[in-house]
Amino acid sequence: MALKRATQTIPIVFMAAADVAEKGIVASLAQPGGNVTGLQLHMDETKVLQLLKEAVPTVAQVVFLYDPAVFPGEFLGTALKQRQAQAHALNVKLQPVAVRDPGGVVPAFAEFGRGTNGLWVESADVLNMTSGQVCSLALQHRLPAIGYGRWFANAGCLMSYGEDVRDMHRRAAGFVDKIRQAGGSARGTADKV
Repeated sequence: MALKRATQTIPIVFMAAADVAEKGIVASLAQPGGNVTGLQLHMDETKVLQLLKEAVPTVAQVVFLYDPAVFPGEFLGTALKQRQAQAHALNVKLQPVAVRDPGGVVPAFAEFGRGTNGLWVESADVLNMTSGQVCSLALQHRLPAIGYGRWFANAGCLMSYGEDVRDMHRRAAGFVDKIRQAGGSARGTADKV
């Protein structure tokens, strides 16, 4: 968003982002407009909690770890309400817990409510970077955990779900190459993955 505010002429390619139209990064997926384009994360977030519930049917109280910086402005409240509604539909009580920096993982676990028996980890740089610590703490607390991206399963969480972000980065590099070959025009369409 800072780059978009800084220039309307220099091409900007995002590698993998969620809710880009809703956040105002692009006008729409079909016609992003302006000088910004890229690849949208488009996983079905309702599926994440459903998969955890199917794998561990006794899950009834789940902590949702998230980074508030991922949700600009008023979008945070809307996103949390959507996740609460998803949890309610599955008869799961959801407790959102924010993690703003890598040092916030341990304090976040201290906020977990009594009876917590599941963990849902949002895709955010701070949580991706600390996936080993998050999954280790989940194991210590005997919490079945699901996160976005293979690195959560590799780090010891019960499972993961989501796009192949490394492939999305490769594809974004292809966008940059096409823009460079076209002489710097950023006009294009954002891929929906």
